[in-house]
Amino acid sequence: YLENWAKNGVLLLNAALTVRAHDAGSHSKKGWEEFTDAAINYLNEKKSGLVFILWGGHAHKKGKRIDKQKHLVLKAPHPSPLSARGGFFECRHWSQANAYLKNGVQETASASDKDAVEQVPPEEEKAGMGETANANENNAVEQ
Repeated sequence: YLENWAKNGVLLLNAALTVRAHDAGSHSKKGWEEFTDAAINYLNEKKSGLVFILWGGHAHKKGKRIDKQKHLVLKAPHPSPLSARGGFFECRHWSQANAYLKNGVQETASASDKDAVEQVPPEEEKAGMGETANANENNAVEQ
């Protein structure tokens, strides 16, 4: 139910696009890395002013290929219940992304999607987010 984000240019991309139920990382090293690397490379080369939000160690590694002169790159721990208290809740990525996008780069998108907002800390909920390539370690789409 992240359709509103997609309509506003938000791309959620996990490191692996499939996973065995209840077995995080079970489909890593199955070829998804080539696909997600190609997607990140394409966006990095062909676009400018994107916000890449990298959550978790796998996503942080993907950030090495992103040109930080052309794009904003934000990093935080993975938002899973096991690691979220290690800095994810305080990262304020939605606010940072919107501040960057409001400086004339892109329009902002609303974080009004019920399911999406429930995953966002309350102070970030009102901030929304804009055209973003979101890197998330082990969720449905690699970021």
